[in-house]
Amino acid sequence: MRKTIAKQLTFAFSSSLVLLAGPGAFVQAHAAEVTLASNEHVLQAWQQLAQTSQASPTLVEQDDGQTTIEWHGQLALDSYQRTVSGDSQLTPYRSGDYFKATLQGDYRRTQASGQLKYAQFSITHSDDPSVFVFDTETQLDMLQVGVVGSDYALALGDVTASFSTLGTNIAMRGLYGQKAVGSAMVSGSVGKMVESWEALMGDVDPSQYLRDAYAFKIEMPAAEHTRVFLSSQGFSEDEDSIALANRQYEATQASSSTVGIAYQHDGLSIRSEVANSWWSPAANEARYDSAAVIDGEWRMEKGGVRAGFHDIGRYYASLSADVVPGIEEAYLGGDWMARPWLTVMADIRESENAQVFYASDVKETDAASAQFVINLERFLQGLSLNLQLAQSKGTTVDGSSSDLSNNATSLAYQSQYWSTTL
Repeated sequence: MRKTIAKQLTFAFSSSLVLLAGPGAFVQAHAAEVTLASNEHVLQAWQQLAQTSQASPTLVEQDDGQTTIEWHGQLALDSYQRTVSGDSQLTPYRSGDYFKATLQGDYRRTQASGQLKYAQFSITHSDDPSVFVFDTETQLDMLQVGVVGSDYALALGDVTASFSTLGTNIAMRGLYGQKAVGSAMVSGSVGKMVESWEALMGDVDPSQYLRDAYAFKIEMPAAEHTRVFLSSQGFSEDEDSIALANRQYEATQASSSTVGIAYQHDGLSIRSEVANSWWSPAANEARYDSAAVIDGEWRMEKGGVRAGFHDIGRYYASLSADVVPGIEEAYLGGDWMARPWLTVMADIRESENAQVFYASDVKETDAASAQFVINLERFLQGLSLNLQLAQSKGTTVDGSSSDLSNNATSLAYQSQYWSTTL
């Protein structure tokens, strides 16, 4: 048995960069007057920053009608002592006195035209080896610089390309761009898929192949409430990025193309996409495959219903983290606020897995689940009871049954400063 005891002291410091914006507001820079855009224009530009994880700026109305926009930097210091006993192979933790410091910074500047320039970063330093995946004491967690205009956006560093379910939905370190061309929106991204900035710079040895990746998407209106889109993406793994002794599989390369349609109106949304791809290990013949998905949801005042069908080929390859090759699945689910204090959620699905290799692997599964969330705030503010019921019936490759049942009950309390679950 492995036992871990930790005592921790945390100190956090934050600062703000303040700029003024509003009707008639201006600042003096290099002896030149710069008139800032309206508050509405500033916020619209911010909302286009799909690549940033930072919160929206806080607007504080002043007596003279101007608005103060604040962005924050933060320094957090943790000092802790850990005592570990038992088998050292059961945990990465070690006994000792450790510290961890995390520094975050965020800068924004809005021009008179509404153009927004920004830069942000996060870096962690610690002498605790369990904090990092690699053997290092300092790690650059996130770095991004960019510019946003009324009809374009450009970002460099840690970017996320969320284009479609079957095409691209993944993070990379590289360049992201988006431009409105008439009624169409053109988006693209190019970069490297790598575990950390340190692995990219060669300071540590990566455990996975570095991937050179690209993605492109064009989306345009087709009819009222309906849009169509095309995407193309691909990757190539760098065989030399991992030492020969550490390679677990051959480096591969792949590309895919998709076409889709999306409809949304009055609570009803339907999205469908089809795709083709080729995938090739370095020393083998290319594999061609296809995929198709359709998902729909109808939202009502007190709930919603959703349904869908996914058919992903065994050798289908893309840049989407949502795609699991070899899965064919149909599902039906929904949620309903039966009472102000009771919410019910349910889901049923049938799936088949083509990525099975052994007789004991589960090939077909029928599953159903239900969840009841009971609000107990009439007894105590922030208190809730959660009941979960889940059952599945599976069939293995050799025809054996593989049935699972998972039922859980939890009592949770959450306040402004802390939360706990029993």
